[in-house]
Order: sequence, then C-alpha cells, then structure tokens
Amino acid sequence: MPTIDVDLALHKLIEANRRSLSETHYQIVSRVLRNALTQQETAHLPPVTPRLNRPSRKRGFYRFRLFGHEHEERSLKLVLKSIILEIEKRHRGFLEKLAAHRTPKGRRIVARKPEELYPGRPDLAETHAERLNASWWFDTNISVRQLKRYLERIIQIAGLDATDVMLHF
Repeated sequence: MPTIDVDLALHKLIEANRRSLSETHYQIVSRVLRNALTQQETAHLPPVTPRLNRPSRKRGFYRFRLFGHEHEERSLKLVLKSIILEIEKRHRGFLEKLAAHRTPKGRRIVARKPEELYPGRPDLAETHAERLNASWWFDTNISVRQLKRYLERIIQIAGLDATDVMLHF
C-alpha cells in the first residue's frame, strides 16, 4: 500500500475535518475527497473550519491508572479496550454482565455482534464497532465525556472502587 508524506499544515487540515475520535486519517481523507467531487453542487456552502475547542493531549497519549498500575494508550478506544479486557481477566463473566446493560440511547458498550452495539444504526456498526477479542465487539464511537460515562457504568457493574480505574486527562 502506498504511503504519503504529511506536513504539519496538511495534518491540521485533516484533523480540522475529523468528525469523531475513532475516525481514522484514511476515513477522513476519503470522505473529504468524495465530498470534493461534488463541490460544484455545494459551492454555496461555507468551508469547513477547524474545531478550536478540542483539548490537546501531551505526546498523543491518554494516561490512566488501572488496579494501581499506570498505563498509556494512543486513543480513547484503546483506553476503553484495555480497561474492559483487564477487568474481564480479573472478574470472569464481566463481559456478559456489561453486555446486558444499555446506555440511555439504547447502545451497548460490548456485544457479541457489532450490530447489537448500535440498535437501529447499522451505519455506526460498520464504521465504529471493533473487535474486543475473538468473541466480543465494543463501541469505539466515543468522546472523552462518553468514555467517562462508560467507566462509571463499568465500575458499577464490576463492583469496583472508583480508585481502581482513574483517568489522568
């Protein structure tokens, strides 16, 4: 697969067009290029502007404490995945309990099938569901705020203390 060099200006342009933290650079560029093909039809629309309120991360890592040990991951979805898998390792059957709970929007954090994560939204399952392990899928369409809500629920379901899982961002 060919690669392209990206300078800081192009990287900022790609990030300015990001719709979610789980969207890959490939997905962003593909969407922008597809939209550019129909630009003549939408020439009257204002240009996309960068999202200026986005919190910055040091070195591109998210830091968290899990059962007394410090961890770093490059994305929110990897933070969520690490936490869920570690809890399942320590508390067998946790995934089954977590899958039984739904968010206020009806979503699940984990499920046996990707379409079970986003009832009625197969488009989200196609783009945001990722494998947690060989048997389970998890929701990667999350913001920092959503991750914090998920962790509150995870801690409650697993019967953990809030100090067992702590975010440092």
